[in-house]
Amino acid sequence: DSDGATEFFGVTESPSHVANACRIAFWVDNREEVDRLATIVRQAGARNIEGPLCEDPQYYAVFFEGPSGNRLEICNRENR
Repeated sequence: DSDGATEFFGVTESPSHVANACRIAFWVDNREEVDRLATIVRQAGARNIEGPLCEDPQYYAVFFEGPSGNRLEICNRENR
């Protein structure tokens, strides 16, 4: 960013962690970014990938599981 700020999201897990039904979603600026990141997710070996797909005309997302089985989502919502 121009102001020198950096966004950061960290997750730590204990060795006894068990994945559950909660999902962490990351919002991106456009559908092209969803597609680009979905390709990276596939290449990185994510599991249970669904999409990218339109949940409705204004919501585009890819859903997947991370290495620990946590459910993740990368999405874009258009404001119309």
